[in-house]
Amino acid sequence: MKEKDKVMQKEPAQVLCFGDSNTWGHNPVSQDRYPASVRWPGVLQRELGEEFSIIEEGLGGRTCVFEDPIEGNKSGLLQLPPLLHSHSPIGIMIIMLGTNDMKRRFGINAFEAARGLGRLIQIIRSYSYPGGYQPPEIILAAPPPILENPGFAEMFNQQSVENSRHFAEAYSAAAEEWGCRFVDAGEITASDPADGIHLSAESHGILGKRFAEEILAMIKT
Repeated sequence: MKEKDKVMQKEPAQVLCFGDSNTWGHNPVSQDRYPASVRWPGVLQRELGEEFSIIEEGLGGRTCVFEDPIEGNKSGLLQLPPLLHSHSPIGIMIIMLGTNDMKRRFGINAFEAARGLGRLIQIIRSYSYPGGYQPPEIILAAPPPILENPGFAEMFNQQSVENSRHFAEAYSAAAEEWGCRFVDAGEITASDPADGIHLSAESHGILGKRFAEEILAMIKT
């Protein structure tokens, strides 16, 4: 065996993308899933290259902390611990949640959603990782505000739309409180008017590149 074959290659740094249907890649026009190359985690992988391994953990309907009484199995709070274990070691974690917390059935605002994210951050930082690995660095992302759309009026009412306009303010404050990096997705993208809650293919591309910039800035500091 050649000497170079005896040298173990360094594992790519793992980036866990923890989100809802906008991380899963829901197409607001066709209602199916964007191809992997179009979804923002796929764009992120392309931008960062082989030194990073991007893990997609998007689930339609996922909330920060609520269990959905109608859809079921949507609580990020309940799903997070096993994912932290199964994907270890995790170098960086991107969290973009909160849109589904604005559903009229939950009746909360963006600041309460941000408090829910604080609970997720507590879990991430206190979890006993296998192999003694350290907790990942966290990027907290504020989703773009919801647009009013008759097709989702039974789930998202006018108050939901209004509450979502405070995502950036609430999440920025939470990121500062918890010492996380912050990205305002609503500053560079917008929900597609086709359904009012999901991202266009163009917005996926913009967001993936923005997260890549943030990660590269992180590793230089």
